[in-house]
Amino acid sequence: MQLNEDVNQNSQFGIDISRSYNYPNPFSGQTKFRYFVGTSQSIEIKIYDAAGFLVDTINDNVLVSNEYNEITWNAEGYLPGLYFAALKSDANDSKLIKLLITE
Repeated sequence: MQLNEDVNQNSQFGIDISRSYNYPNPFSGQTKFRYFVGTSQSIEIKIYDAAGFLVDTINDNVLVSNEYNEITWNAEGYLPGLYFAALKSDANDSKLIKLLITE
C-alpha cells in the first residue's frame, strides 16, 4: 500500500466534529449550524433545554460531501437560557454544542 492510499483511508469521516459549530452564539431568534461533511448522507440535530428535555429536532438529508453545510434553527418562541444541540451523523459521528438564547 502506498502512503497516499493510507492518507485517503484515514481521512474517511462522516462529519468532521472539530469543524462543527453554530453561529451566532449567543443569539436571539435564530442560529445556523455549520458542519464539514465527509461521507455522511444525513445529519440529525436534537435540541435539549437545560433540564434535558428534547424541545426540537432538525434533520438535514441533503448534504454536499467535502464541503461545509449549514442549516438554520429558528428559536423564536423559546425562552431565553441555556440549550444543548446534539449533532449526530448517519456515520455515528457526534458532538454536543452549548447554545445560549438571549432576549
